[in-house]
Amino acid sequence: MKPIKNKEIVRIALERFFKNWGFDVPGYETDEKGNTFFYVGNRKCFGGFNSKGDFVLYLIDTFKDEYIVYTEALIFSYNANKPRKLLTPKIAIIYKQPEIQALYIMAEGNHKKGEIIFETHCMCGGGTFTQNLDYLPFSSDIPEFQVYMEQHIGG
Repeated sequence: MKPIKNKEIVRIALERFFKNWGFDVPGYETDEKGNTFFYVGNRKCFGGFNSKGDFVLYLIDTFKDEYIVYTEALIFSYNANKPRKLLTPKIAIIYKQPEIQALYIMAEGNHKKGEIIFETHCMCGGGTFTQNLDYLPFSSDIPEFQVYMEQHIGG
């Protein structure tokens, strides 16, 4: 993950987004490795930029032996030229090793707004099985995130 340059501006954009969920984003901290964590409600959430320049916020991360085995995340498009629309929700993800559910909040590439993609990664053969669904196979551990995803199914 690429580091965040102006953390306070990102924090304000996150606060604007999470206000609809009833969550405050009162602050952030940076650890000794340069990773940034935002406080969203009562959660400490890792955030940063992926290789595409999108901002990724991990609402839940569970590790086992240094590997992610469960995560819930939001991917936002990042537009530095529009401070009022700095972060626009793009994809909602739940990953339960070896499966991933991606709900497209906005259209991207070959994916339509509201489309649900479910992938199963074969641990032994390295193959991936992908299917489009009209329901969410996974439920969020965060009730507000579940409601948010349900509101965006099918566009």
